[in-house]
Amino acid sequence: MTNSDAGPSPSTPLASFSQTQYYGVSEYNEYTFKNKVGEGTFGVVHTARDSRTKDIVAMKHIFMQNENEGVPVTALREIKILKQLNHPNIIPLLEIAVKRAGLIENRNVEFKEPQIKCYMKQLFEGTLYLHSNNIMHRDIKCANILVNNQGQLQIGDFGLARSFDPDDKNKEYTNMVVTRWYRPPELLLGETRYTCAIDMWGLGCIFGEILQRVPILRGESELDQLEKIWELCGTPTEEIWPGYRNLPGCQDMKFEPQRFNCISERFKNFNPLAVDLLKKLLTLDPKKRITAKEALTHDYFWTTPQPALPEELPKYPSSHELDARKARQQANADQRQRYNKNLKYDSRKSSGINNYNNPGRPSRHQSGKYGSHPNIYRPFPNREFNGQRHSSNPQMRQSYSSANSTFQPYSSSSNERPNHPSRSMDKHYR
Repeated sequence: MTNSDAGPSPSTPLASFSQTQYYGVSEYNEYTFKNKVGEGTFGVVHTARDSRTKDIVAMKHIFMQNENEGVPVTALREIKILKQLNHPNIIPLLEIAVKRAGLIENRNVEFKEPQIKCYMKQLFEGTLYLHSNNIMHRDIKCANILVNNQGQLQIGDFGLARSFDPDDKNKEYTNMVVTRWYRPPELLLGETRYTCAIDMWGLGCIFGEILQRVPILRGESELDQLEKIWELCGTPTEEIWPGYRNLPGCQDMKFEPQRFNCISERFKNFNPLAVDLLKKLLTLDPKKRITAKEALTHDYFWTTPQPALPEELPKYPSSHELDARKARQQANADQRQRYNKNLKYDSRKSSGINNYNNPGRPSRHQSGKYGSHPNIYRPFPNREFNGQRHSSNPQMRQSYSSANSTFQPYSSSSNERPNHPSRSMDKHYR
């Protein structure tokens, strides 16, 4: 065998292999779990199907010993190493799937308009600070927004953030950033020369989510995400978004039928100024999209009711993904318990154990020395003879054999009782 047949040598540089693309962060519910294939000290591995690509992947669920301490250092080290490796015999890291929950999912929490204004004002102020220092967050979403009991809102998770040069308009970046539900249309269409306007789109998605208490653009794939955007914001035209046809993703895409912006209709029950701000945040053309500085001067924040002060906001107990997971597990356990109860009821009904002709009275085989409780052990429940159950007909009664547990008929007029059990057996089952 020659060296070429033997495959790459141990000294083969990483660059000689095609680069495995790391897609960043995705949502946990985008995967359907299948079989459990392994378990270790720090996590458990399942096979899972990616709902976007239909590929089967290995999904490692990290054990969180203490949620308040964050991701274990062992998991962070593993992620860092896998992102640096690229070899056909080394498993690649495709992305990180997260599952989180917070105040918006808590239906017991009611957001009043002064509170919403306070949160959004702090969110714009934090974003303005980032953009003024030439930093794009590139993963703005509700799961990355933290609020403490002093009413202070903070932007977190800077794993995809990077600095940018405002004077270099031709600088290219990866478009595999921002969680899909918060990803702007220019990224979905393949734009690589984007600006911090991508963060403003995410803020618009958050604003709409706070108002409606559910994510407003929930696409199941990148194409479906674009469809959701066109349904809400209308399909692009050269008048609405000049030059959009030059984006890589538009080459083979049809924008028919023509749809129009329906944000005002979908949010008609909210403050018109809030709807106007939302429309300016969810503008298709990134060059026309409102900036963080412009958003802070919008009339929405300067009309009654005024934004609440952070210290005036209500205090809430800690709410994060662990709480939501426990609530879901409890709900699933309750559902299983109700299902098993109904299944047991149907099973007893089909087996003829209960006397359904007279529900108020137990059947003769529910009563007697073995008791009526379904869990009490009866040695020979519901034995049949010639397809018939025990009969109350005195001419045809049944007894059982201690030898082979089969029922034998005998006549009430006969003194013989073949195979009738002795009294010692009766004592045994009392």
